[in-house]
Amino acid sequence: MIEWISAQSSFLQFLTSLLTLAVWVFYAQLLLGGYLRQRRPKVVLNQVMELSTKGRFLIRAC
Repeated sequence: MIEWISAQSSFLQFLTSLLTLAVWVFYAQLLLGGYLRQRRPKVVLNQVMELSTKGRFLIRAC
C-alpha cells in the first residue's frame, strides 16, 4: 500500500488540492449568501389596535 501511495503521490496531491479548493468555494458561497441575505432591505408591517376601524399600521423599514 505504501509503495502505491509513493508511486501516485503527485496525483494524490493534485486530488487533495482540488478537494480543498472545492471546500473553500463552497464555504465562500455560504458566506456570500448570508451576507447578501443580511443586506437585503425589508419592510415590516404591524397592525396596532387589533381589527378595529381605528386600527393603524406601523411600517418599519429594516
